[in-house]
Amino acid sequence: MTESIHEKLDQIKKRRRQRRRLSLVMLLLSFTIVFGAGYVISLIREASGLGPISIEKINTINTTAEPTYKKQSFFYPVVSGIIMTGNERLTYLTVRGEVVWEKEFFGSDILAHERNDKFYICDKVTGDYYVLDKKGQILSKLEGLGKVERFLVGSDGYTALYLKNDKKIALINPQGVMSATIPVPYEDLLDLRYSEAMKLIAMSVLVVENDYFHTNVLMFGTDGKMRGARNFNNAVLYRLSDAGEGFIGYSDDMIIAFDDQNDELWKKIIDRDVTRLAFDPLGNTLLNLTIQNKAIDDTRDDNVLSMYNIAGEKVFERKMEVVVDLMAMGPERIAFLGDGKLHILNFSGKLLGAKVVDDSLLALEWLDETHLGVEYENRYEIYSCKY
Repeated sequence: MTESIHEKLDQIKKRRRQRRRLSLVMLLLSFTIVFGAGYVISLIREASGLGPISIEKINTINTTAEPTYKKQSFFYPVVSGIIMTGNERLTYLTVRGEVVWEKEFFGSDILAHERNDKFYICDKVTGDYYVLDKKGQILSKLEGLGKVERFLVGSDGYTALYLKNDKKIALINPQGVMSATIPVPYEDLLDLRYSEAMKLIAMSVLVVENDYFHTNVLMFGTDGKMRGARNFNNAVLYRLSDAGEGFIGYSDDMIIAFDDQNDELWKKIIDRDVTRLAFDPLGNTLLNLTIQNKAIDDTRDDNVLSMYNIAGEKVFERKMEVVVDLMAMGPERIAFLGDGKLHILNFSGKLLGAKVVDDSLLALEWLDETHLGVEYENRYEIYSCKY
């Protein structure tokens, strides 16, 4: 009698499981018809804990170029792909690592930007400056400007080069002509930023006098004339970013936005140490914050990622289970390296996917919305992050 009851119950459970499986299949089929297979796959991945994207390595670009100093880069992400140097060659590749063209080029330590379908190339050692079209043909050039430490190019074509040995900033107009020079009044130039909206170049310089220190942010027009200045006592503003109608400055315990009239737009006091910083062209800021010198078994709550928008509003804050070694912001996406894995978050702080990688990388950059570039000493790996 008991065995008969158990058999009947087992049959009922079996029929229920079959009906549930059939219902699930019909539901998935309906979703596939309405929303598409990609959306359904992303739902399954998210429900299974794998995240809604897959991270796959699609190409490896190797180089035999010999570095002249530690951690020298031979790969430079630009808007539409990658510029590679070394072995007396300059190579332009797509975001998937496919070679578009290759030219003879004798500089190997460069800085590169792409603006409005033009490449702006600067040799850091000689100060040779080139503007190329998308086919690699030289449109204009200036030679022998001197050792270049920083190199900025606005979307309007204005270029600023910090010539360290001469302690000045050279301004080059969109026609490729040097239009002005700006003296750097102090020894320590912390950062340099250009605002296309305001046509202003801002430099952050550290001033140390006996036991007193402060940061001066000096703002100049494209004609080289000073337009504004702001002083920050007992603070080191080591980075600047463009805030549309002003600039955002970053110190170890503060984020502050200000305009060219010396007016403060907003300020955030940070109660933790800023260990890593990233920002995007839209004014979003990503901070890795920690509390130092805590007990070893009490670290998880003291390591967070915080994101702020251009108005200074907190977008999200996420407690981290791993130490963040590198991080980068892309279009609506965040990538960071931690615990030997490449992690992808969205702008809500939600984990979308992770992949084990070689953690000896030098740099991590978004190439576009779905491609990541990971640089090592002798190679460059490209990852596709797809839904």
